[in-house]
Amino acid sequence: MPAAARAASVLSSACVKAPAFDAKLPGSWLVDVSHVDLSRVKVGKEWVELDGSLLPSPFTPKGERLTGPAWYATPTVAYAAELGYEVRPIEAWVRYEHGRYLDGWYNRLRDAYLATMADLGVDADLAPADFLAAMDGYKGHDSDSRRGPGR
Repeated sequence: MPAAARAASVLSSACVKAPAFDAKLPGSWLVDVSHVDLSRVKVGKEWVELDGSLLPSPFTPKGERLTGPAWYATPTVAYAAELGYEVRPIEAWVRYEHGRYLDGWYNRLRDAYLATMADLGVDADLAPADFLAAMDGYKGHDSDSRRGPGR
């Protein structure tokens, strides 16, 4: 659920551009990542040698090797850049106006969950062992029986 709160949602129609890649823009990018050699990737600031023949391509659903440009979502292109490879979009459908309009719902659901857990005696600040002990005590109980008559 926390990941959904940070998800950028589009607020405008797409624009066709040939921009420099921007990992903060949601959209689809036509990029050629067939030059990515998984036997040599950047980890931190250093290049590391791997046995690339053992690794499937992270840029295709079935892991096969690429032969040319294809359309990718922003996180996939960002991953190629994170591996240390240059990405030059040929074309892109990006949304310059975007926002996090799920934040309000995320906050409401989080607050309701925390309130429910507090009603059960499970506080957000419990130590892990205390949390497990408190949750273990509720395994065999019927949730309706805790409400009392008329609730």
